[in-house]
Amino acid sequence: MKSEMQENKLRSLVRETIRQVLKESLEEAYPKAGQNGYVAVKNLRKGDILGATGVEVINVSAGAMTPSGQVEVTVKTPKGQEVTKTWNKNTVVKVTNRTNENQPATAPGKPKTEPAVHPGKPDTGKPKPRRPLGNPQVQPKPKAMNEQEMLDKIVDRFKSKNNG
Repeated sequence: MKSEMQENKLRSLVRETIRQVLKESLEEAYPKAGQNGYVAVKNLRKGDILGATGVEVINVSAGAMTPSGQVEVTVKTPKGQEVTKTWNKNTVVKVTNRTNENQPATAPGKPKTEPAVHPGKPDTGKPKPRRPLGNPQVQPKPKAMNEQEMLDKIVDRFKSKNNG
């Protein structure tokens, strides 16, 4: 009886030792977020370049249709295709080119463009007034109807459809 108990204790100690060794070796094999350019997928930003494939991150989102604990990552491949994949939000990926956090949220490489000025029109620098609704230059000017005339027309249409 004692020998069986000692044998069970010995087995459990060996199992626990093996578990700890495996855990330590696995922790060394997998990178942690924040080390040497490794980032959790949920912390990716637009413009980041993933190290293994060289794809550029376009969007990272987790909407109502995304499963719990996961995010949808839209990337642009070197061929120009956009691909959307669902990844675990804690997955750690290597980022080779990280966007600057102090940069405004514009796409990298796009030049800032000024509004186009037509060559024939001088630019006064003043804000333009809102375009009027309808066509105010129409001839002859439409006659405004009062409420009673409007009701009479509606009643006439209704009566003509019921009689005809």
